[in-house]
Parts: sequence; structure tokens; C-alpha cells
Amino acid sequence: MKIGDLLTAEKISLREAAEDKEAVLKRLSALVNERGFVKKKEKLLKALSDRESEGSTGVGTGIAIPHCVTVAVSKPLVFAMTLDKPIDFDSYDGKPVDLVFLIATPDNGDKSGMEIMSSLSLLLTDDGFVERLRAAADPDEFLAVFNAAESGDKVEVKKTSSSKKKIKLAAVTGCPNGLVKSFQAAGTLEKIAEKNGCVIKIEKRGGKGSSDVLSAGDIADAKAIIIASDIDVPMDRFDGKRVIKCSTDECINEPQEFIDKALSGKESQFNAAKAKKENAEVSKKGQRFTAAAFIATILPFFTGAAVLGIMGAVLKATGNLGGLFGAFAGKGVNLAIAIIVAVIAGYVAGLVAGDEGMAVGFAGGMLLIWTKPVTAFICAFIVALSAGGFMVLLKKLFAKVPKKLTWLVNIFLYPIIGILLEAACVCFAINPIAKAATDIVLNMVK
Repeated sequence: MKIGDLLTAEKISLREAAEDKEAVLKRLSALVNERGFVKKKEKLLKALSDRESEGSTGVGTGIAIPHCVTVAVSKPLVFAMTLDKPIDFDSYDGKPVDLVFLIATPDNGDKSGMEIMSSLSLLLTDDGFVERLRAAADPDEFLAVFNAAESGDKVEVKKTSSSKKKIKLAAVTGCPNGLVKSFQAAGTLEKIAEKNGCVIKIEKRGGKGSSDVLSAGDIADAKAIIIASDIDVPMDRFDGKRVIKCSTDECINEPQEFIDKALSGKESQFNAAKAKKENAEVSKKGQRFTAAAFIATILPFFTGAAVLGIMGAVLKATGNLGGLFGAFAGKGVNLAIAIIVAVIAGYVAGLVAGDEGMAVGFAGGMLLIWTKPVTAFICAFIVALSAGGFMVLLKKLFAKVPKKLTWLVNIFLYPIIGILLEAACVCFAINPIAKAATDIVLNMVK
């Protein structure tokens, strides 16, 4: 698909004023609504904001490509905008943005967004082209520069084609949020590969899907495979091929280095069986590390609890103590047990659900002592698993909360809702069951 068929002078606005990323998205939504390209700007703005909450669409070098799939458009939409002054867009390279391209595709299974993103990313790797866009005096000049560059790329391909057989390469690019950096890395590789007289087929992967998936023939014909990805890539299919790995940032910044490595033929061949074995060993090491970390974390609390228990026993033995010391003398051992049980429950819940699970597990562990079950230490692990489970569910429930409200969810909603759920679970399920099981065992012993 040719972007010039979608981009017109009416879909270009220059030197707009905006203070931040949110203002840019609002202005884009308002402009396309005012000019009749969408009917419900609120739905477009929400779709853009939701996508942005997953990760910035700032692709670096002062460019942003906010994009979304939305019911607000009935056909693919491309809109370009420059800003009167650069603003922070949370771009991966930290550079402020002053050139913005909006891409919106209808929510009807239309896959043209990937094609548009790929073509645009390739064009934007040309620094001279980008500067000419920024310098355009009006929308007509901006459009003329864009169309010339898009047509020029195609003419250049025809000129450089020849009967000489070109070296074939293959690559996979991937980023966790959408496909922006994946397409940008792909565009950079395509440009450098062409300069080196190569043909390269690139698979683009993202958090919500992939495009141009490499076929078995693409892989077999390739002299080497470049993996420029920040996410896991299925690797078994590359068994026996020379593989070069890097991040998307490394690929974008130093593409020639990785094309050179691919052409050198010096990179080692990928061994799928060996890689699986190494991954399994790493996994085992990770499990051993987790156990070691558990012991290292819990041990100081055991020590502190032991000190409290000994102090309580000593004070109780002396007798006739009043005030605070008298109260502590009878509670020292119980307090020591409470600390150990609560810390175990909190730590294991943290392993299950992350940091958010620790407070809920700790609170559940304290409730075990408060309600005095006989099997507190065994129940600590049950509490940890239930607390972790509740937090995993809550995370899924609040997964689509706007980014600006995540602090409210993390600080208040997670602990309040999680602790209430865990308290109910401990008081009405875990403790009664533990007490009943203990009574049965004691009766059997008697």
C-alpha cells in the first residue's frame, strides 16, 4: 500500500502547539474530527491513549507514530503533524518529539496498519527526508516531499536491480509493545542490506502479533539470520543457521555492524538442542537462586524472632515485672512466631504475584496468629498461595487502567481489596479447616 494514496494536504497540519504527549493525542483527535475524517473523536482518543499506556510510540530521533485499531474510522487513516516546539514523548532515546504521524485502522480485521507502519518506518530512516519534512513551509510542500521520497525509493530499487544473484539474508525484529520499534529496526536493516547488495526478508513481531513470518524456504535460502528483538523469538526453526543476536536499539543505531557480521560467515551455527539444554540449566539455576534468596531473606527475621522469644522468656522468668516489660514478658514468644509466619507468607506471595502480593501475604500471615490456628507455619504457605492468586486476578482486572491512575491502583486498590479478600479467606476458610484438621489429628493420637 502506498502511503501517498492515504496522505493528502488536508491530512497534514504544521507547527501545532502542544505541551505534552496527552495534548498531542487530543490535538490529533480534534484535527481529524474537525476535518471530517472521524465522527467520534472521543473513541479515537481513547484508542490512542490505551495504546500509549502499553508503551510509548516515540520511535526516536524526534519522531512519534501513535497508532491504534478503532471503530472511530471506517478505512485506514494517516495524518501528519509537526509541532512548534519539541515535547517529551517518553521516546526510547530520550529525545523530544516534533514530528508526529497518526495511523488508525478500522476494527474489522483490516491488516493494512502493519503495511503502512512498515513503509513509513523505512522512509523515516532517511535523515535528509525527515529534515525536509520538518522544514516544509506548508502542507502542500510537506506532501510533495513525502511523495517524492516514496516514489524515489521505488525508482531506486529498479535502478539497483540487476541480473547478478544477490546474497539473501533473513531477520526477525521484535518489541514487547505493539510493533513500532520492530518496524523501525526492520526498516533500518532493509536500507543497509540494500546498500550492501543484499536481499533481506524480515519477520516483525510485537506484543499483539506478527507480520511477514519467515517461511521454511526463507530460512533455508538465507546466509545468516539476524535476531534484533527485545522479546522471545521461536528459535528451533533456525537450527544449523548462522545467527546474530542484538536488541532493537542496537540494530537501529548500528545496523551496518550486524549486516557485516551476517555477511562475514564467521558467526557460529545455532544449535537448537544445545540451546534448549542451556535454557534448562539457567532455569534450574534460577530455581536454586530463588531458594537461596528465600533463606537469605527469612533468616534475619528468624534471628530477630529468636531474640524476641528469648527476651520474653527471660523477662517472664524474673517475675514481678510491671508496665511494658511485664506485658512483653508474656507475649515475646507469640510475637516471634507471628513475625516468622507473616514474613514467610509475605515473601512467598511476593514470588507468586510480585511486589504487590507481599503486603497481602504479610497481612494474611498476621491473621493466622490473630486467630491462633495450631498449624500456623503450614498455613503460612497456603495463605501465601491464596494471596498471590488474588493479586494475579486483581492485576488482570486492572490491566487496562490508564497509566496516570496506576499509582492509585498500586498504593490503595491492590492492598485494600487484596487484604480484604485474604482476610475473608483466612477467617472463613483456612483457619476453620486448619483447626478441624488439627482436632482430628489430636483425637486420633489420644
